[in-house]
Amino acid sequence: MKINELKEKITALIDNEILSTEEKDDLELQINNNDSLYTEYVIQKSVKNLLQTRYADKKAPANLRENIAKQTFNLYNAELESASKRRSESNNNLYSFFRKPQFAIPLVILMIALFLSSPLFSEKSPNDIIIEQAGMNNMYVQAVNNFKSIMKGELSLECVSSNPEEVKKYFNENGVAYETKVPTFQFWNLAGGVISDESGKKFAHQVYAGSSGQILYLYQVDLDYLSNNGEQPLNLSKDLLNYIHDGKCLKMLDSSYKTFVWENEHKVFALVTNEDPELIEDNFLASF
Repeated sequence: MKINELKEKITALIDNEILSTEEKDDLELQINNNDSLYTEYVIQKSVKNLLQTRYADKKAPANLRENIAKQTFNLYNAELESASKRRSESNNNLYSFFRKPQFAIPLVILMIALFLSSPLFSEKSPNDIIIEQAGMNNMYVQAVNNFKSIMKGELSLECVSSNPEEVKKYFNENGVAYETKVPTFQFWNLAGGVISDESGKKFAHQVYAGSSGQILYLYQVDLDYLSNNGEQPLNLSKDLLNYIHDGKCLKMLDSSYKTFVWENEHKVFALVTNEDPELIEDNFLASF
């Protein structure tokens, strides 16, 4: 039997897919008397045990990676020792042979590649990133709260105007120290703007209204006023900042309101709306 076929048989053995006792006994005999097959058996067995005991749907925090790596190698060693005890006395010296660099290094690479490429360490989903946003100085949290206040009639505009130049002038003359974007749209009318204050810094907010009660609330902030560690007036999580810095728009579309966060021209924009998200993506976001 070819070596590749034997390796497939080993996989079947580990997965308990070999039903014939005779076939199982024959394969175990070959494994115990062939260094290459025994090496293959231990690697496959270790990887399977590792996945069964360590795999989880939730993303692991980055600070656990070192501990998991250590546990990976401990698990591998435990499996190797357990398997070696089942071997005949004539093959006892294989354990030390297997742990020589030519075998140990490929296994280390295998284990590291397995964990870093698995969902355990994959990029966080938009929902995961949104859950991270917390605190009264968090830009995303403020945007959602402001939108809710507008819908309840608790937040009014200080500058009521459908003229984008008037709204931009209002921002500029009342302390907003960065250039703002105030585009106009076919489906929504500019209603006006309002300014907020965080640690003495002024920030721009504008509102658009649709013909059937749709509200589009936009919060725009210069990147220089944002951090992930509290050093600036406003915060966003590191994962969110990295996500939008890569040119992606963070979207949350599974609630009564929709949120979009993106970066453009050294500014971060947070849009919260009850409008159709497809219409937003095809028309509103295209202007930034």
